[in-house]
Amino acid sequence: MSSLTKSTFSFMSGKIFGVLAGIITVYLWLDLFGIENFGLLTAATTYVTIFSIIADFGLTLTAAKMVSEQKFEEKTVMSNLLGLRLLSAFLFMTLPLLLAPLLPEIKPLLYLIIPLTITYLLATISQIFLGIFQKRLTVGAAVWGETANRLIVLAGVLVIGLLHLPLIHAVQFFILGALAQLLIMWLAGHRLLTIKPAYNRALWQKIITQSWPIGLAIFFNLLYLKGDIFFLVMFDRPILEIGQYGTAYKVLDVCVMLPMTYMGLALPLLTSAWQKSKTDFQVTLQTSFDHLIPIAIPLSVGVALTGLPLLTAVKPELILAGQLLWILGPTIAFVHLSAIFGHCIVALNRQRAILWGYFLVAIIALAGYIIFIPIYGVWGAAYTTLIAEALIALITALVVLRFTSTRINLKVLRKTILATLIMMTILIISPANSPLLLLTTTIVAALTYTITQFAQGVWRYKYPTLNSPL
Repeated sequence: MSSLTKSTFSFMSGKIFGVLAGIITVYLWLDLFGIENFGLLTAATTYVTIFSIIADFGLTLTAAKMVSEQKFEEKTVMSNLLGLRLLSAFLFMTLPLLLAPLLPEIKPLLYLIIPLTITYLLATISQIFLGIFQKRLTVGAAVWGETANRLIVLAGVLVIGLLHLPLIHAVQFFILGALAQLLIMWLAGHRLLTIKPAYNRALWQKIITQSWPIGLAIFFNLLYLKGDIFFLVMFDRPILEIGQYGTAYKVLDVCVMLPMTYMGLALPLLTSAWQKSKTDFQVTLQTSFDHLIPIAIPLSVGVALTGLPLLTAVKPELILAGQLLWILGPTIAFVHLSAIFGHCIVALNRQRAILWGYFLVAIIALAGYIIFIPIYGVWGAAYTTLIAEALIALITALVVLRFTSTRINLKVLRKTILATLIMMTILIISPANSPLLLLTTTIVAALTYTITQFAQGVWRYKYPTLNSPL
């Protein structure tokens, strides 16, 4: 098994506890504080997230890429990236507070925005250490950091909810969780590579030169990744409706965790492979594709078909959230594809060449949100998000394949489609009249899919050895 595969499965095995904690936390938010309060939290979190992503300015991806290039000395690069990250974090994370008075429902949102801004400031700083871990394909600190964060938040939500205290007290536990995650990441990173904030004008210029196209692409991404909830708030849609949409979107967030994690680990390998030869790059790209596609397609179909009964089994009022997964479920597959080829764009240093694509999709999404959200509400947001994700996946794939003159072997894709069709048939024809029947049907369908893939030899496929570039 390759180092990339080991690292990914190691990460996912460890992170499953964090994911379970996150799922339980969402259930507690809904059960103890109600859908409307969850809608307020979703609105405030989305608003602050926008500024935290802008504050990143592509520095996380730039860090992983630059430390994989032989022409840059790792310690110097990471020290200067840390200094630049601290500056950008403090500059951009003051904006949520300054612009908050422009939001609708200012009072309830403002109370939540203050602790969330501090939380995301800490989270933004901790992300810079990912470059150190990614190059070495070591993920323990990232797993423990995020798990500790989620468990602290879970404990806070549970205690505050049972004590029937206001929502703001539970949100304050986000700060403690982010602080614990930063401490774990910093201590682990320090053991691997001792860095401290540094300023080297020439190197900062090189870093900014590499990161600004990524940062600009990320800004365009924001318009369709977070624009849905943002415009739901700005068009003053009911908070209860936003809570339903936010619940469905949480399911989407959990499902797209794997491709982002995997491709974050694969980025240094893609960068190193491209510098060696076109063949090495094609092998690494094909491996990533064959690892993620057998997860992306059944997950998309499974979420779309089981989302409604699963969510209503958790809380009967979540009918709209479950129905929205009919649209947001298929989005999962497109996010997997855009994660694969989007990271390839960075590895190939083609960020500038793809800006037109991100800009085009952003304009289409922006128009869709402005036109359809006032008329159709969350349905307009969901359909626009689906179309935007499909377009960016197609554009990034075409740019990568055309520039590298490579072709993707679709053997695993064809087998995955067949296995998914069998799984889908079971889900459609089987009764789901009770939570127990639904759970049984879901398990049977998943086992059938897995057995079919093994029978087709998909998971016995001998992937090439892909090791750390160190």
